[in-house]
Amino acid sequence: MAMFLPIYGQLTQNKLVQLFDDGWRPTSLPQRLKHLINPKEARIYIQRVLQFYEGAIETSDITKMPR
Repeated sequence: MAMFLPIYGQLTQNKLVQLFDDGWRPTSLPQRLKHLINPKEARIYIQRVLQFYEGAIETSDITKMPR
């Protein structure tokens, strides 16, 4: 991670194609991830996954949602 982190900040996003319209939401999720249908909670979940990959939290912390 330390080796690639400096160049990670230099990456840019290029939107090549939009697969789904902006209003798309998942309609089917495993039972333990049902709360992710809510966009706010889905964003929090994604942030926690990123924190895990950065080494900031443990695997068990990913699914812990704030109250």
